[in-house]
Amino acid sequence: MATYDSVSPRSDSRLAWDYLAPFCGSVLHALAVSRSAQIAQLGCNDGYLLPSLFELMPDAHVYGVDASRESLNMAARRAPQGGVFVPTWGDGFPSELPATAFSHAFAVHPTSIVRTAALDELVRLVAPHGQVVLAMPGGNSYLELFDLLREFALKKDANDLAAVIENNALSELTLARAMSEMRVRGLEYVEGSESAFLLAFESSEALFSSVSAVGYVLPELAASLGLSPFAQAFSYVGDAIDKYWSDGTFTLSVEVMCVTGRKRG
Repeated sequence: MATYDSVSPRSDSRLAWDYLAPFCGSVLHALAVSRSAQIAQLGCNDGYLLPSLFELMPDAHVYGVDASRESLNMAARRAPQGGVFVPTWGDGFPSELPATAFSHAFAVHPTSIVRTAALDELVRLVAPHGQVVLAMPGGNSYLELFDLLREFALKKDANDLAAVIENNALSELTLARAMSEMRVRGLEYVEGSESAFLLAFESSEALFSSVSAVGYVLPELAASLGLSPFAQAFSYVGDAIDKYWSDGTFTLSVEVMCVTGRKRG
């Protein structure tokens, strides 16, 4: 069963804000501002987006769904005074939120393995003319890690792994495909945007101990690749980073993809 841990991976968002901020910014830019909005967020985690969301729409009622009760408690504390936040526990699809009850529904950074299930749920939640917004890593994300994993597969003669790397779920995601997935679910006025940023790390230890990697990058790679020799593969990747970038900084590319559409009336 797909869970909300896969919709919003576990992390302390404050320590991963350099990673999360571009995804959150794309959602806030895409959301259509309206009075008395009823907003559902799948995988709200610790409420990292609530202050900005209520700043954008002060009269909104926000319903946050998450699989972690601890995260929901943190989110409730993070909601600004006067903001109406309703925490909702859920560990799979569909959620306990009522269908067609929301003016907006969105998710930030679902892993590729649950992306379409999350989209189905967002569409279920919004009322006719309601807005769906989905922000996620695009197919040009983490290219440097994919290259090192290809090198590992080549040196180990791991043909099955090499095939998985070349046909992984993340790399196949284009903006056109993401927009098409919205249209086939009955959404109209579909729009999309792409942007990119770099993360810099001084060593493999800095990369693999970072909240950005542990909370977001590695869960996405594990989901899209289904790596069984995950530890062995990334042990090789770590050694390669320290060897090839011993005198410099390892940079990791991330593509931010955001799509939005409205439910037909």
